[in-house]
Amino acid sequence: MRVLSAMRRRGAVVVVLGCSLAALFSGVSEYFRAPGPSLIGTDFIDINRASAAELSLLPGVGPALAQAIVDDRAARGPFATTADIDRVRGVGPAALARISAFISAPAYSPQ
Repeated sequence: MRVLSAMRRRGAVVVVLGCSLAALFSGVSEYFRAPGPSLIGTDFIDINRASAAELSLLPGVGPALAQAIVDDRAARGPFATTADIDRVRGVGPAALARISAFISAPAYSPQ
């Protein structure tokens, strides 16, 4: 009876140890996995179509500046290039440098 009890405990230890090793190595594989494709340069916010809410997702662009961009676009027409966004009051060289990697100004046609 004692031998049987000891064998059960040893079996339980082996199972626990095996599960622990499996959990450890599954975490290690996540750590060494090659990174996926970068979103920078592939997903842009179209400054000629974006809403104020979408524009406010840009780094350093709050709700007031986002609304100013939308208002300027409505009053003066679409932006020909991403650099044209600096015509909006509040968007200077520093702000343009912060957001330029995340914006695009493709040829605009109203839909």
